[in-house]
Amino acid sequence: GYEGLLNIAHDSPPEQGMAIIRELLQMETLPPAIKIRAVILQSRYALPGRLVSELAPDLTLTPGRETWLYTWSENNPGNLVLAKMLAGDKPPDVELVGLCLDGETVALTQINTGGERPPGRLVRDDGVMSAHLLMSEAGLAYRVDADGVIRSVSLMRDMRDMRDMQSQRANANT
Repeated sequence: GYEGLLNIAHDSPPEQGMAIIRELLQMETLPPAIKIRAVILQSRYALPGRLVSELAPDLTLTPGRETWLYTWSENNPGNLVLAKMLAGDKPPDVELVGLCLDGETVALTQINTGGERPPGRLVRDDGVMSAHLLMSEAGLAYRVDADGVIRSVSLMRDMRDMRDMQSQRANANT
């Protein structure tokens, strides 16, 4: 049940997710592993409005361009699906940056086990960047505005919500 609530918090808009997390963290019987994940998610939800350069000064972004930052790992083939979806859905003026969580184990120029390289500019993480950005697991995606400010830590949910709204508008017009 605790993990289910945490998953609901993760998939909810930040305000709702934060409310669920607060409730979870007040539970005396909350298992330590779930508590750690809840605190990380709570901290991640607090990132919008912060400058990437303050959190991860070694992560260079292209000035004046919105960036979609995603995490990936050689050991997780689902990351390539996520990255391709982001690449296909992003506007042309948005830069896609893949943060590789594999450290020194993967050369960013080599292809992955699925035979393809993730799209976008690839950056190797030394463990510090991902920790400061709270992007310590593969499959996360953030939206960073042209000024380097984190606007969303739930880019995939935002994209799903936008598609749902567009679909509702299209259905209303027919």
